[in-house]
Amino acid sequence: MKVILISQKNEFDDEHIVKIEKFAPIKWINSEKTNLLEIPELFDDEEKILAFSPVPMEWKIPDEIYNKFNNVKAVSLVTTSYDFLDISKLNRLNIPVANVPYYSSDAVAEYALFMLMALLKRFALQVKSDFKYEFTDANLMDEFSDKTVGIIGLGHVGEKIAKLVKKLGFNVTYYSKNTRNTDYNYVSFEKLISDSDIIFPAFVVNESTKKLLTSKVLLKLKDSAYFINVVGEDSCDTDYLLKRAEDGKLQGLAFESDKRKMKDYKGNIFISAPLAWYTKQSLEHNIDIWTDAIISCIKGKIQNRIE
Repeated sequence: MKVILISQKNEFDDEHIVKIEKFAPIKWINSEKTNLLEIPELFDDEEKILAFSPVPMEWKIPDEIYNKFNNVKAVSLVTTSYDFLDISKLNRLNIPVANVPYYSSDAVAEYALFMLMALLKRFALQVKSDFKYEFTDANLMDEFSDKTVGIIGLGHVGEKIAKLVKKLGFNVTYYSKNTRNTDYNYVSFEKLISDSDIIFPAFVVNESTKKLLTSKVLLKLKDSAYFINVVGEDSCDTDYLLKRAEDGKLQGLAFESDKRKMKDYKGNIFISAPLAWYTKQSLEHNIDIWTDAIISCIKGKIQNRIE
């Protein structure tokens, strides 16, 4: 048994390599860019665990790779998301997949709060005006009082957002398909959308949840609402929300993107790079969980298995 580890240098370190090598030797490919099809060790007859970050592959896994795998006993991902993988093909090949869940929940929830502050205090508009000192509607800020936050999904991130905003004095409502928490007020999905002053999507993005926040649904948002998205711009109809925010039919919109830039949009629209998860603490947590997951794959007792 061996481990083929693919990650950039800053995603792993020698201390964790030593920990894994107590159980199996490692072939560490720490290139900035990697093509899976050009790694011969993946296709030899030896039993192997494939552990990788999708970054060196630019988050794209070639379709032809699956049928070329030889004696791969498990795949261990450094990420929480796994939509870049064809899980159904791996299931058919009887190759289990493990991910790293919840390692950045605190970081993402805190960033969501930062985005909320940016919208209420018109930070994007101040940046675009080069912090011009003037008493205008664009600079007219908003306060917390009497505002209701609606959280869609009360998992690890959603619950942490709820705790943070409740401490700040916001009324907190939520909609969740599976979770119930008596600390907050459960409402229907429709009521949350139509009544909330501030909305945070906090659900896991998959093919099912991508259908939740369509323009038909978002049409019911109040013109005075703020929409803060830390689960990815593909989780909702972002184009529709951008148009509403630019037209002044939404008080504020915040989300992450590696394609769109804040300076290209008028209005109270805050766009940052997708780095909410990127803190010292979350990186340390990530590498610890990933190392344990790889070892569990070697032992055949897989932790954090994706079902």
